[in-house]
Amino acid sequence: GFKYEDVDGDGVFIPAVDLPLAGVEFTLTGTDGQGNVINTTDTTDTNGEFAFTGLLPSVNGVGPATGYTVVETVPSGFVATTPIAYSTDLWSRQELVAFADQAAIPPADPRVEIVVGTPLMFGNAVPGSIHGFKYKDVGLDGVYNPAVDLPQAGVEFTLTGTDGQGNVIDTTDTTDINGEFSFTGLLPSVNGAGPGTGYTVVETVPAGSVATTPTAYSTDLWSRQELVALPGQATIPPGDPRVEVLVGSDLMFGNVGTELSVTKVAKPVLASPGETVTYTYYVTNAGDVSLTGVIALDDALGTVTLGASTLAPDESTTGVLTYTVIESDLPGPLVNTVVVSGTPPVGAIVTGTDTVSVTLTADMYHVWLPVVYRNYQP
Repeated sequence: GFKYEDVDGDGVFIPAVDLPLAGVEFTLTGTDGQGNVINTTDTTDTNGEFAFTGLLPSVNGVGPATGYTVVETVPSGFVATTPIAYSTDLWSRQELVAFADQAAIPPADPRVEIVVGTPLMFGNAVPGSIHGFKYKDVGLDGVYNPAVDLPQAGVEFTLTGTDGQGNVIDTTDTTDINGEFSFTGLLPSVNGAGPGTGYTVVETVPAGSVATTPTAYSTDLWSRQELVALPGQATIPPGDPRVEVLVGSDLMFGNVGTELSVTKVAKPVLASPGETVTYTYYVTNAGDVSLTGVIALDDALGTVTLGASTLAPDESTTGVLTYTVIESDLPGPLVNTVVVSGTPPVGAIVTGTDTVSVTLTADMYHVWLPVVYRNYQP
């Protein structure tokens, strides 16, 4: 038989891709036609080959025979990508092989080589992983700078794809306090190899943020590979067969927060016709970047004159409008909404809204009626 590392994970030996695997143990069991119980082992050589020779015929159901069964002992850290056992009858003269000329039968030898093929080819792969990094791009340049930018926790990432064995993958992970996320225990997935499609990592951009880097990364994953954004992310222990592959910036995802908030306050909140209501608008840049062209528009009162039209992060400005209640406003309430907007250096215009309600009452509105005196006598 033949043992190989199934580098692309598709369960098919491809000489140009897959690698012979030495040091793997195989066990042969069964009872031959003479009633001899067989239980023996062999270990693959540097060419990935193993052999059980000098076997008497064993045909299941003929005399005491059971046929023979070959079973692989899957090495630690590997997973099988093909069946790990093969059962067969063995007839006189037969040399069952995984591929042609494996039996090396000399001329005039009565034995006959029979190419079994893939049932005697045993594939394994080492599961890998994908590790990424999420940061707040304070520098707004789409490049992670540890001296300026900040790791960002709580951001969701999704991994999709189909591995080489045909398993559909759709799973999520959320960044930790170090801005790191990972998808581990992944079988190889190579686009076009068997059912493999490769894997795609996609960021769910947090509300109130815009991306400063691409939000998706697609890649093939081969056996043993640990794809990382930062060196040492995979934390591979000594003696582990996996290999860390530094992808770098493609697995680093930058965002910047763009948020504009507004609070609208009315005084008084209970008013009668003839009274003046004062509306104060408190506008704050709650994002990570400066906003320009900041304006406020009240749907009932029109444009609000603000103290500033450019706001740095965490900076605020205010504006004031007034309105005098009239009789036709009854029975109320007075409800109006303000919309504020500003332009960040990246991404779309950001907005914020707030709505207030003023209750109206007629208690303070006096209606004067004429008084008519009848039959008055001094």
